[in-house]
Amino acid sequence: MVEISMKLFFRTSAIVLIGLLSIFLVGCGENDDSEEKDDDNVVLDFVGSSWEIISINGEMFETFFSQNFVPEQSDDIEAEQESTLISNSWVFGADGSLLGILVFEVSEKYPGPPIHSMTQKLTQTITGIWTADEEALKATTEDIKLDVDVTLEPKEVWAVQIVGKTVEQLEADLAAESQSGSKPDPSNYIFDSGIEYTWDVTGNTLTLTYSDQQMLLKKK
Repeated sequence: MVEISMKLFFRTSAIVLIGLLSIFLVGCGENDDSEEKDDDNVVLDFVGSSWEIISINGEMFETFFSQNFVPEQSDDIEAEQESTLISNSWVFGADGSLLGILVFEVSEKYPGPPIHSMTQKLTQTITGIWTADEEALKATTEDIKLDVDVTLEPKEVWAVQIVGKTVEQLEADLAAESQSGSKPDPSNYIFDSGIEYTWDVTGNTLTLTYSDQQMLLKKK
C-alpha cells in the first residue's frame, strides 16, 4: 500500500507542477536590450507593497489552480483529485529584489471503503531581481524553492494499511518524494528573463502589459 500510494502521489505532483509552468509564460522569447533610465526622481508606485495576481490575459489566476480531474487508474486504485490556489503574494523590494510566495493544495480522495484522503500543501518561494523606469519594468526570476507538507486523513484508516512505518513517517516520505521530484525552471516562470513590461498603477491595481498580453495585480 505504501509503494502504491507514493507512486500515485508523485504522479499527481508532477502533473500539477509541470502543468503550472505554462500559465506563467506572459511574454516570452524576446529580449529587449535597451538601456534602463536612471532617474532618482521617478516614483515607482508598485515598490514595497504586497501584490496579489488577479488575472492573466483576462483569465482569473485562481482558475489555473482550481480544477478537478480524474487520474489514470494505478494498481486498481482510482482517486478523485483536486487542486486549489490558497494564496499568492509578490513584492518588488526597494533594493531591486523580487519576492513571490505561491501556496496551493493538491488533494486525492480514495473511495474506500472507508474513504480516506491525501493532501499536499505546496509553497513556492520565488526570488529574483527587477529594474524599472517611469514606464517600463523588467523582472527576472532567479530561483524557486518548494516546500511540501503532506496530510493523510483519517490517520487511523491509513495506519491499518501501512506496514513498517507510522502515518507521520509516511507523510514525511511522501513530502520528500514530491519535493525532490519537482525542479521548476526559473526561466519558464513569472517573470520572464529580459522581458520589458509596461506598468501602470491605478488605485490599488497594478497592470503589467507586454505586447497583447496583460497581467493584473491588486494591492493586498
